[in-house]
Amino acid sequence: MIALPMAEIESGTPSTSAPNPWGFVPSLYFLQGLPVVIVQTLSVTLYKSMGVPNDQIGLWTSLIAWPWTVKMLWGPLVDNTSTKRAWIIGMQALIMAALGLVSFAVPTPAFVPLTLAGFFLIAFLSATHDIAADGFYLLSLREDLQAFFVGVRSAFFRLAMIFGPGVLVIIAGRIADPKTASRAQVATGWQIALLIGTAIYALGWLWHMKALPRPDGDTPRDRFNLATVALRFGQVLLMLLALLVTIQFLVLAFNFALTRPIDSVFWMATGADNSQNSWQIPVGLVLVILGGLSTRNMFANIGMGPAAKEYFGQNRILAVLAFILFYRFGESMIGKMSIPFLLDPIEKGGLGVSTEMNGLLTGTIGVIALTAGGILGGTVISRFGIKKSIWPMVLSLNLPNLLYVWAAFTKPGIAGVGAVIAFDQFGYGFGFSAYMVYLMFISQGSNFKTSHYAISTGLMALGAMLAGIMSGYLQTALAAQNPSMGYAWFFVAVCLFTIPGMLTLFFIPMDKEDLKVAPVELD
Repeated sequence: MIALPMAEIESGTPSTSAPNPWGFVPSLYFLQGLPVVIVQTLSVTLYKSMGVPNDQIGLWTSLIAWPWTVKMLWGPLVDNTSTKRAWIIGMQALIMAALGLVSFAVPTPAFVPLTLAGFFLIAFLSATHDIAADGFYLLSLREDLQAFFVGVRSAFFRLAMIFGPGVLVIIAGRIADPKTASRAQVATGWQIALLIGTAIYALGWLWHMKALPRPDGDTPRDRFNLATVALRFGQVLLMLLALLVTIQFLVLAFNFALTRPIDSVFWMATGADNSQNSWQIPVGLVLVILGGLSTRNMFANIGMGPAAKEYFGQNRILAVLAFILFYRFGESMIGKMSIPFLLDPIEKGGLGVSTEMNGLLTGTIGVIALTAGGILGGTVISRFGIKKSIWPMVLSLNLPNLLYVWAAFTKPGIAGVGAVIAFDQFGYGFGFSAYMVYLMFISQGSNFKTSHYAISTGLMALGAMLAGIMSGYLQTALAAQNPSMGYAWFFVAVCLFTIPGMLTLFFIPMDKEDLKVAPVELD
């Protein structure tokens, strides 16, 4: 999440007449978490149960999460235009509408492109909501209450993780199990589950229209100008389209290297030979150039230039970038393919778990273990420091990947599957704590702490996105050689992909004196 500039925090003081934070903070962060888990996690289960291939699942469920990576680019627009309260209410209304549209798109023949477009829109609206909600939190609560309610925020965000991939998936699976039901029945189950999610979100929106306070400091710096908002969001859209084109070219190259034809959802939907789509190359290059210029213009407008210069001029920057991109690369690959692994039948190398049981294992047991690991990780770092903690934490993040290798070769029962998920999520929560603390650590030597942290978290999300895209194509290629062993050798490959991230620990700055940045002219 993006931390707002100090200028905003100092621009006003929270209203002394604000209602009790218990009346809006829990619901605000539950509604912040719900779109995130629906787009990033529930969508994987949905597409798998509807028969979408793993390579397409990995590609598109990773790309639609891109708005959360680059939300810093339109953060100042939310910061300067209208009030945070108005942005929250407006974004929640639009997210609610988009969730409803996605639910009605599921039973249609063109459900894949329609739902992907809907999920992408939800991601964009949710990223904008995140900016406004985090700023509103700072303006609505005194500093002592801000610290106290950090745990409450996290708890209710986790509750959304249980409700989305847990409760909603269980509902969809109970209505129609993909193993026995027709495709139409499965689609109906997902439609009902998403409509229930939409209804819950609508109740939260209605509550916030009444319960959200109006802090004294929540005043717009500039008058709302629809043309300015449309222009900036148009720039963002252009940049995102440029990214999609670039990733499309990279995917084509990677797929060609694996000697396997591609059938991309949007651009190759007709099944035509790639040579017949050569018009995409010049159009794509134009989009990339325009998107690059648009991004450069946005960086200039929001004052990110000096911060970016200093960030990429810091000591050992190549090692730092490698660490950010590869620290959780293997775990991110598993994050995309673990659900297909659970749902696929034994003859395809999976574990044959039902959709309902998958919701119980990943949405409840997994989230509880993840939360416990995160709490313990924070405690360990606070006591021993990042330098002494990082090796145990990186091992806890990566060693549970071996359990997936074991599960793929031995095909354990439900108890064994539950143990694998619990250990994996606990290790992930414990190891991820070191990752986030290190990103804060390298920001301490900067004159632009907030901007540097935002850049680091954006690069973090980029690494996870690339790992997610790669995971689907790699698993599909291995399964093409031997369908029953595709997942087993995929998890072996994942273990190998964890090595580069661990090697970066020998080169990254670990002491405060290492955090001196290279001289930069801030022109």
